[in-house]
Amino acid sequence: MTDIIPRAGYGRENVESASSFVEACEPTVLYDGDCPLCRREIAWYRGLKGAEGMRWVDVRAVAGETIAPGVSLDAAVRRFHVISADGNVRTGGYAFVEIWRNIPCLRPLAFLFRPRACAWLLNRVYDLFLRIRPGLQRLLAAHGG
Repeated sequence: MTDIIPRAGYGRENVESASSFVEACEPTVLYDGDCPLCRREIAWYRGLKGAEGMRWVDVRAVAGETIAPGVSLDAAVRRFHVISADGNVRTGGYAFVEIWRNIPCLRPLAFLFRPRACAWLLNRVYDLFLRIRPGLQRLLAAHGG
């Protein structure tokens, strides 16, 4: 798996391209730092105990069109992605389950959505959410989001 975190840290500083990253061994969350909803949600997750064991990447900070092998910038902005510790890319509802699996206080949610049918349903709900997300983003941005 390709590590998509710049060695300098988690921010937007000194990121050249996806090819400048090294192998990672912890789950990597890809999020759109220009999205007010995404920033709020990621800030909440990062404040939870256990989140420090994950990598959190603002995809807008990565130079180039390829964020990670098989993940374009466009895809990462349009849909939530998590790269698991074993290198598998999970998107949408499945990506949330991967985060929950790795944060101790959220593991019961991961267990709840572990059955394939439940994970599939969560993914369908996420797909529906994507339809209203632009309006929610505008609303948050208008209110200092």
